[in-house]
Amino acid sequence: MGGPVPDDLAPTLALAQARLRVFLEMSERSLSVDPQATLQGIERARAAGWGVALDNVGVTAHSLAVMPFANPDVVKIDVSLVHERTHPHAPRVMNALTAHAERTGASIMAVGIETEAHARTARGLGAVLGQGYHFGRPGPLPTVPRVPTQPIGLIPALSPPAKVDTPFGLATADHPALPAPVSVLAALASHVEQRASLDPDPAVVLACLPRNQMISGAPLALLQMLARNASFIAALVGDVPPHPIPDVRLVRLPFNDPLRKEWTVIVLGPHYSAMLTARERANRRDPDDFAYRLVYDRTTVVRASQVILQRLAATT
Repeated sequence: MGGPVPDDLAPTLALAQARLRVFLEMSERSLSVDPQATLQGIERARAAGWGVALDNVGVTAHSLAVMPFANPDVVKIDVSLVHERTHPHAPRVMNALTAHAERTGASIMAVGIETEAHARTARGLGAVLGQGYHFGRPGPLPTVPRVPTQPIGLIPALSPPAKVDTPFGLATADHPALPAPVSVLAALASHVEQRASLDPDPAVVLACLPRNQMISGAPLALLQMLARNASFIAALVGDVPPHPIPDVRLVRLPFNDPLRKEWTVIVLGPHYSAMLTARERANRRDPDDFAYRLVYDRTTVVRASQVILQRLAATT
């Protein structure tokens, strides 16, 4: 997704951009495999006036957690939710999709609709768009295409963070930082970390830990416990430990990275968002004197998450 357009496809792409409403379709797996390239691809698609569609939503409950980062105009419900009326994930998926559609105005599409019963089930799941043999079999394209009477709408795009942005900078852009000793930060961080381990909807957990320990004071090994309930977990650290932590993406911060001066923990799920971010105070008298912000505004938390995700290259 992060590579250039092949030369032989460039003319076709230019024609599509001029005459069609193009949608970039992605799966939830692309974000976990290569967050950096996925976010860059979404940003380029938005800049070109394209829409974004998220496919395979509902295959697992974990796929719901990536919706805030893709911010899709169209969410495609997995076929199993339509075909299996008692699918175990259906209530959880319905709640998450309803929340996303209500917040953003996104459209829900059900795929694999083959009967009228499937169509009724899809409508009950909140779908306003459908795809499947019930609406028509594959065939040749019409020679004179008709203009759609109800084109699929595009939702307002979330402005990506600038390269110089940091989680602390975003958190304090409109609200001043608060002073606190490390004991207060540890207590607040412990609460956010516990929420990640107890949330019924698997969340994305991101952290910036330049001292190779959690803000709560817990060792990095705590991330392994949080990973049991997280859909994706990654941390930027001062130095990558010699032994990997299972199911946790660890990336070393370069010495000149401004995030080396910040401590951040983020928990972001379909319904919950929180970020604790802190810096050592300038001209502090006490070595444990920090400036911090605890943020629950979803837009700010998502943009701060993107700052961290942009530093995660593809897994090998």
